Amino acid sequence: MTQLDLGDVNLGDGTITVRQTKFFKTRILPLPDSVMAELRTYMAARRRVGASQAPHSALFWHEQGSSRYTPEMITWLLTDVIRRAGLKPLRGQR
Repeated sequence: MTQLDLGDVNLGDGTITVRQTKFFKTRILPLPDSVMAELRTYMAARRRVGASQAPHSALFWHEQGSSRYTPEMITWLLTDVIRRAGLKPLRGQR
């Protein structure tokens, strides 16, 4: 599984580097200006709370437990957002 690091985002040229993708390739992807604006806001918030600014630190950081989100936590958070939006019932699948 690819883990994005802070150093994978290039705010200057508006790209993100995704390492070890399918067939172990590395890809540099351009991101829309709207995504880059949100990443700039997010990175400023990280600085304000004292999160690591080291290039090898996790891009999506949290202050509880380890510094990276686990795949299970991402699944839980996404499911919670989808349920709050009314797109998935509390039980069962849709």
